[in-house]
Amino acid sequence: MDQHLSDIIKRSLSEFHLTSLKSHADGRGAAANRLRLIGVSLVLLFACWFGDWLLVTRILGDGGSGENVSQLKMVLTAHRLVISFGIVLIAFGMYRLAEYKNVDLALKRSSKWFSTTIKSMGAALIAVDTDGNIIFINSVAQRLTGWRLDHAIGRPLTDICKLLHARNRKPYDYGKKLKKVIVDGYVFSIRDAALLESADGNFPYVTGNAAPIKDEQNAIIGAVFVLHDMTEFRKAEEKVRRLAAVVDQAEDIIVITDTAGKIQYVNPSFEARTGYVATDVVDHAASMLKSPYHDDEYYRQIATSLAAGGSWRGRFNLKTRAGGGRWLESLISRIVDRDGNLSNYVSISRDITREIELQNQLTQSQKMEAMGRLASGVAHDFNNILSIIGGFNDLIIADVADDESLLDSANEIAGAVDRASALVDQLLKFGRKDIHKPVKININEKIREMEPMLKRLVKQDIELIFEFDSRIGPLEVDQGQLGQVIMNLTVNASDAIGTAGKITIATREITVVDGLAEYGVNLAEATYLLLAVSDNGSGIDESTLSKIFEPFFTTKDIGKGTGLGLAIVFGFMKQIGGDVQVVSVVGEGTTFNMFFPINPHLPGYCKET
Repeated sequence: MDQHLSDIIKRSLSEFHLTSLKSHADGRGAAANRLRLIGVSLVLLFACWFGDWLLVTRILGDGGSGENVSQLKMVLTAHRLVISFGIVLIAFGMYRLAEYKNVDLALKRSSKWFSTTIKSMGAALIAVDTDGNIIFINSVAQRLTGWRLDHAIGRPLTDICKLLHARNRKPYDYGKKLKKVIVDGYVFSIRDAALLESADGNFPYVTGNAAPIKDEQNAIIGAVFVLHDMTEFRKAEEKVRRLAAVVDQAEDIIVITDTAGKIQYVNPSFEARTGYVATDVVDHAASMLKSPYHDDEYYRQIATSLAAGGSWRGRFNLKTRAGGGRWLESLISRIVDRDGNLSNYVSISRDITREIELQNQLTQSQKMEAMGRLASGVAHDFNNILSIIGGFNDLIIADVADDESLLDSANEIAGAVDRASALVDQLLKFGRKDIHKPVKININEKIREMEPMLKRLVKQDIELIFEFDSRIGPLEVDQGQLGQVIMNLTVNASDAIGTAGKITIATREITVVDGLAEYGVNLAEATYLLLAVSDNGSGIDESTLSKIFEPFFTTKDIGKGTGLGLAIVFGFMKQIGGDVQVVSVVGEGTTFNMFFPINPHLPGYCKET
C-alpha cells in the first residue's frame, strides 16, 4: 500500500514537472497547464487523505501495536508535508491562472485597440502577402480605392491601387518597387502627389510608402502599403498658388508688412513702378518709402486709423529708388489670424501718377485757354485804343512840325504806341488769334539760318551746340512764329546759365505710342518731330514749373521781361496741334521738349525704314 501511494506521488510530481515544462514551452496552452497543475495538487491531497485512512484502518485492525503506531506517525508526518506541498501547488496554480487571465485580458484589450486604431487611421493601409496579393485593407483604403474588403482580398495590389502621374496622367508603375520590398526588404516612397484611379471614377491625390512585414525570425512575410489622401491639401495648395499668381501678376502695387511696419513682401508691380527690387526693401521699415510731399502728421493720421481697428484709404506719394515719387490711390487694411489677432498689414495701391499728370495738364490747359481768351480780348480793346492814340498823335506831329520840343514829345508818344502794339501782338499770339501762315520748311535749315543771330543773343562764354537728325522731313508751320519760339527758348536758356555753360538745340523724329507717357505729354499716336532746347544752368524748382507757361509770370527782375515768352511758346505749340514739355533738375539744368506734328503726305517727306 505504501508503495502504491509512493507511485501515485511520483507520478503526480512527474506530471507536474512535465506540465511546467510544457507550460513554459507553449505559451498558448498556459491556461490548460494552470488548470492541470491545480488538478494534480488536488490528486495529491486526495491520495494523502486516502492513504491516511487505509493506514489508520490497518493499524486499528492489528490492535495498535507500537511498531504500527510509529509507522503511523511517520506516514502522517510525510502526508502533512505532502498536503502542505499540495496546498502550495494549488495556491501557485491559482496565482498563475489569475495572472494568465490578466494577460489574456490585456491581450484582448490590446487586440481591440489595435483593431480600432487600424480602423480609425486617417491613412489608407493595405497589407499584401509575398505574392503581392491583398490580405487586408482598412476602411480608408476602401473609400479611396472604391473596393470593398470582400472584393479586394486576394487580388493583386496593382489591380486595386492604380496610380497615375499627376502632371500627365500616365501610369505610375510601382510593381517592380513593390517586388523589391517583398524580396529585398526595400522601402520606397511616393513623395510627389499621384492620382489614384478609384473604382468609382474619382481621382484623389495621394502620397505614400511601402515597407516589408517581418515575422519573429526576421523573415519577410509580406508588405504594408500606406497611402495619404492629399486631395484637400492639393486644393488648398492650388488656392494658395492661384492667389500668389494673382498677387504677383496684379497691376496694382501690393506691399505686406508685419505689425511693426517692417516690409515682408512686395509684388513685381512694386518693383516695376518704384525701381526697387524686393531685396532692397524686405526686412526694412516701410518708412524708407516716405516722400517729402507729406509731413509726419499725415503719416500719423494713417497709423491712428489703422490702430483704431479700421482701414485707411487715400492718396499718398511713394518715394522711388531714383529719388522721385509716384502718386498712389491706396487701401491699407489689417490682416488678422484665425484667433482674430493682428498679424500683418497689406497695402493695395493703384499708380495714378499718369492720371494726376494728365489732370494737371488739363487744368493748366484750361487755365491757359481762359487766360488766352482774356488776353486776346484785352489786346483787341487795347489795340483799338492804341489806334486812336496813334491817329491823334500823327495829327499832332503834323501840326507841330515847326516846334522841335513838341515834335520830340510827339515822337516819344509814337514810340510808346509802337511798343504797346508789339506787346498787343504778343498777347494775340498767346491767345492764338493772330494770323497763322504755315509754309513747308526744313527745321534744321531754319535753325542753321538763325545760328548767327542766336549766337549774338547768348552770352559770350556760352557754347551753342547743334545736334540735328538729317533724316527728319519737312514741317508745315509759320516760320516767323517758329523763329520767335526758338529765340525765346534760347534767350531763357542763356539767362538761366549765368556766366558760362552750354546750350544744346537738337532735333529728331519719334513715334508716339500710348500718349508718349515717357515725356508726360498727351498726344495722338503719330510721328512727331522733337525739338529739344537744353541748358546746364541753374534749373527750375517745382513751384516755378507749375506756373512757367502762365502769361506775365516771370522770375526776372522788374523791367527785364514781360512774362510772355514761354506763354507764346505754349500757345504756338497748341495752335499747330503739338505740345511742349519741360524737364528740369535744380542745379543741373533744364530741357524744353517741343513736339511738332509731321504730315507724311508733304512733298519731300521720306521716312527711312
